Amino acid sequence: GFVLIRLMQAMGAYGYRGVFQRRPRFLLSLPKAARTVEHLLQDGLPLPLPELGSVFWQIVKRWAHPTAEADADTHTGKALDSGLVIRISSFSYKHGYPDEVGEHGGGFVFDCRALPNPGREEKYRTLSGLDPPVVQHLERHQEVHAFWENTHSLVEAQVENYLRRDFRSLTISYGCTGGQHRSVYFAERMARQLRDRFPDAEILVTHRERPDWMQ
Repeated sequence: GFVLIRLMQAMGAYGYRGVFQRRPRFLLSLPKAARTVEHLLQDGLPLPLPELGSVFWQIVKRWAHPTAEADADTHTGKALDSGLVIRISSFSYKHGYPDEVGEHGGGFVFDCRALPNPGREEKYRTLSGLDPPVVQHLERHQEVHAFWENTHSLVEAQVENYLRRDFRSLTISYGCTGGQHRSVYFAERMARQLRDRFPDAEILVTHRERPDWMQ
């Protein structure tokens, strides 16, 4: 009985992480656990619990001996690969908005121009949002942190929704005056955040104005 309880805890945790949070590597342990349940069921449950026994046998049937079908999402029948591609870009408003990409277009466009501009200071002019001095300068300003909290909260909620709905594409663009400092900083920071938060999504980063950055 205790073994079955422990197995249920494990399968619940890995099933939640794998099926609902769409992290396929957590599903790798389920077949072994299901085969253990199958073995234990040969002698029957320690108590007469016919409904639980029925559920266990469904788990055994579904997971104990994986097939191509068993590797699919139990809700959609699609492979447990999010397939979500998140395209993050920085750009300059001087050259217009980024082109729409992906199967349904749209996405987020965040305007960084109200934030302190490192490009106005000579010592940062030839640097970009990729350079530590620019990052440190921006992070000294409280409004930068407030802007970050607002934008990444919106984006993460959207990504979670897109993963649940099996959407395949999301775009996130940060724009500033020259497309070199503030927008680059936020695009890179968002990419790091989403890679950590959603490791099964594919994150692509583009700095559209990079060829024109001051050298």
